[in-house]
Amino acid sequence: MTYTFYSDPGHAWLRVPLSEITAEMGISAYSYRDNKYAYLEEDCDAYKFIRTVCGNVSVSTWCTFHTKHVRHERTFIRELSSY
Repeated sequence: MTYTFYSDPGHAWLRVPLSEITAEMGISAYSYRDNKYAYLEEDCDAYKFIRTVCGNVSVSTWCTFHTKHVRHERTFIRELSSY
């Protein structure tokens, strides 16, 4: 699976299909969502997701999935509904 990190000069979010998010992850209002995806803020919520998917491996190893990075001057994510 490949996940995309979106960022702007102030923050970044990991895009994850809503179907992969569970209530136990405790996603905060600092993350956003649309009809298909959650955009998990980088500091806590993306970490919670990665820890849930990967278990107790180091976050720096990124487990067995891949990421790509999309950088914007001002990302559309800030216009979405809070999670």
